[in-house]
Amino acid sequence: MRIKPIPIALILVLVVFGCRDINYKANEQKKTNLVKFQDLNYLHFDGQKIDGRYKVIDIENNQEDLNSVFRKSKIVLRIKEEHCSSCVDFMLKHLNEFEDKSNVVVLYAHSSRRTIKLKWMDDKLDLAVFLTDRDFDDMFTGGEAIVPYMFVLSADMMVSCFYFPKEGDDDSMKQYLTSVYARILSGSL
Repeated sequence: MRIKPIPIALILVLVVFGCRDINYKANEQKKTNLVKFQDLNYLHFDGQKIDGRYKVIDIENNQEDLNSVFRKSKIVLRIKEEHCSSCVDFMLKHLNEFEDKSNVVVLYAHSSRRTIKLKWMDDKLDLAVFLTDRDFDDMFTGGEAIVPYMFVLSADMMVSCFYFPKEGDDDSMKQYLTSVYARILSGSL
């Protein structure tokens, strides 16, 4: 008995597309796991110190070291040029609405100071922003961070309270800011 060639071709097409779908789902799962691993990877950096002599540049092109920027504990938003713009905008919006912007610093890895300056003007952002080299993350992450994140950096350059906001999760973001800010005011951070 001879098998018709059309059904075999159809079966092969279904198998190939089925495998592609399985691979796609597996790749998506790997990305999800990577983010979860990255979150866990940062947790062991709580309590670590970073070099306060590290140089940053403000949007007016003035160079300072971290010791002079962080004379007291502050909330840090770490973003990079390649991070998704809607994620960055979500976080900047919340921080710009924060009651005490003097306790917030944005450390931005970006190739164009002018682009950042224009963004700050266009979006009416009233936040201190400093440009960093890409190697800033290497001081305590051991590599590239794949998502924007927040942490607290104290005057003695102690890193704590890592936080990875989810875009659109307003309640979690507000809760983090309120909690960390209260701890900064109380002197426990």
